[in-house]
Amino acid sequence: GISISQAIKTGYHFVNWTNASGTVIANSASATITMPDTSVTYTANVALNTYTVVYNGNGHTGGSTASSSHTYGTAKALNSNGFTKNGYVFQGWATTLSKANAGTVDYTNGQSVTNLTTTHQGTVNLYAVWKPFTNMYIWTNKKDGTSKWVPVTKHVYTSK
Repeated sequence: GISISQAIKTGYHFVNWTNASGTVIANSASATITMPDTSVTYTANVALNTYTVVYNGNGHTGGSTASSSHTYGTAKALNSNGFTKNGYVFQGWATTLSKANAGTVDYTNGQSVTNLTTTHQGTVNLYAVWKPFTNMYIWTNKKDGTSKWVPVTKHVYTSK
């Protein structure tokens, strides 16, 4: 037999070897085959890698965000955040939990991304970045018939 092999470009995975008529002759990038007595052409078939982005709520109190499927080399928007967290505002997505907890945003909500991993059928985890509410206001109607935005005072209640 004769050995054939095919180097695979980043972002692709090997599918199979086929002959000129399209018949699969091997399923491995490196294979040993028996050569016929005539001239032959073999084609190495590859395909773009696909991967999944999993969105983690990082302490969320409600909602959900479905995972998204991506193809290497193709730009695609991240799913919009569907998580909520009482007392917090969503800031974006971080690539690690420690970055998320430090307030570091790697990707904005719905940002278009490309090539988050080179691993075929890999998983990329993103973590919600939260910031506590600040400068909260309520629309208040005054006794004189006018209305205005009034800052909310933060109160801590305890029970006995």
